[in-house]
Amino acid sequence: MGITDSVPISPSAPPDVTVVTPVPSILIHASSVKLVVFKTGAAPKVT
Repeated sequence: MGITDSVPISPSAPPDVTVVTPVPSILIHASSVKLVVFKTGAAPKVT
């Protein structure tokens, strides 16, 4: 019983998030890297 409840809830949630995360993850990471590089590059340049 416990396994049945854990299977639908646990695997069901991770798969959805994992499948939807990979694509957005790359975009978010790319954006984060660009923001970090931009801030890091902009700060020194301005300074």
